[in-house]
Amino acid sequence: MFGDPKEVLGNDHDCKASAWNWWQGLVNFERRQPSFEELKLQRISDILGLLENPHLKLKCLHVAGTKGKGSVCAFLDSILRHGNQGVGLFTSPHLETINERFTVNGIPISTDDLLSRIWEVSKAAKTIGGEPPTFFEVATAAAFLHFRNSKIDWGILETGLGGRLDSTNVCVPIGCAITSISLDHTKQLGDTVEKIAGEKAGILKKGIPAVSGVREHGPREVIRRHAREVEAPLWELDNEIRIINQKLIEDTKNPGLWKFDLITPKSFHRDLIPNLPGKHQIDNAALAIGLLDQLNISPEELAIKSGVRLVQWPCRIQTINEKPWVILDTAHNVASIKALTESIFFSRPHGTTHLVFAASQDKDTQGMLAHLADFFDKIYLTRYLGGLRATPPENLYESVPKKHQAIAKIYENPIKCLESILENTSPLDLVCITGSVFLAGELKPWLNKRFSTGVNC
Repeated sequence: MFGDPKEVLGNDHDCKASAWNWWQGLVNFERRQPSFEELKLQRISDILGLLENPHLKLKCLHVAGTKGKGSVCAFLDSILRHGNQGVGLFTSPHLETINERFTVNGIPISTDDLLSRIWEVSKAAKTIGGEPPTFFEVATAAAFLHFRNSKIDWGILETGLGGRLDSTNVCVPIGCAITSISLDHTKQLGDTVEKIAGEKAGILKKGIPAVSGVREHGPREVIRRHAREVEAPLWELDNEIRIINQKLIEDTKNPGLWKFDLITPKSFHRDLIPNLPGKHQIDNAALAIGLLDQLNISPEELAIKSGVRLVQWPCRIQTINEKPWVILDTAHNVASIKALTESIFFSRPHGTTHLVFAASQDKDTQGMLAHLADFFDKIYLTRYLGGLRATPPENLYESVPKKHQAIAKIYENPIKCLESILENTSPLDLVCITGSVFLAGELKPWLNKRFSTGVNC
């Protein structure tokens, strides 16, 4: 999943290959859980200082939240690019190759350019000395360098973990967005939605406009209070940003798409159709448009509609085959799992419903499986094979409600699991794969090959 620099360099001893190996050896919080004390901004600030502060030369939009932040970033990217703007997008984690995290105008960074940026960052980090940076801090610094060198108009940054102490928070944004808040990463961010909201609200800056999709009373009040403290003009869903005329589109090839109109204090947008399934994507598209409206960034209406309608954000309730209906998804907390089931069970499939599930050890597997088990006829518990954080399938079995354990099976290998399922499905069946970004990333190439004549994930 992390590529091989030797494919470009062809030399194990090249300085860039050494920098790559150094990077891969750093502490990576995607492979293990960080402690709160390990989250800090000083290291990346020092590194960027030696690199002439590329992050201060960019017009950035900064997005945090528990659920939907990646989709909001994707909508912002798509709308701005359809308005003929040059856009850099930094997201995490990736699905197949790490290059996907750093895109400019929709194109992932080349491996050669990525190696060069990592080499630059490594030289700065080693010059500073002391405690080495984390894997994600280096990635963030590399993104800022890539965007500066690409001479983009806009940089869009998705936080990796939290907000206040996330390495992306060294930016000085033009605008900020906070998506919905729910319980996730509780050991690092807090054990209540209010505490988590406080960490997410840490991206708000003095006088910088912001939008919020937080509806629950407690965390909403936390966001409002932080916005008042830093004098950040705040627009909220259901208040300044109002969604009306929501309607499910009857489309058998792309099930789960919705149409809506949007009213903000500055404009009225009609007949918007997000190209991502699920009613929750209306909120994400609305936040992106609302932020651009509040900032007086005004692409033509055609660019807004096209950006929303043609947005690409792979493996978010993504149909990759129609008969049987095979869905690949990255939901990894209870809130996103509920959004998944609401999106695909608006009409009950006529055949057998199969769930393929894997998750990381820090996730609420009990909560996710308690919800999912009510919707599926058969449950297959597996694991992603890369990384150290995968929950053993036998532990997942213990998280399945007792009354549903009879329909659950354990598979150590996710490919063999899918092979077994697909050999015995009918065209009316549903196969839903979810629980982890890492599982989706590992299965995506195999599924694309398996259904090479179907819809590409």
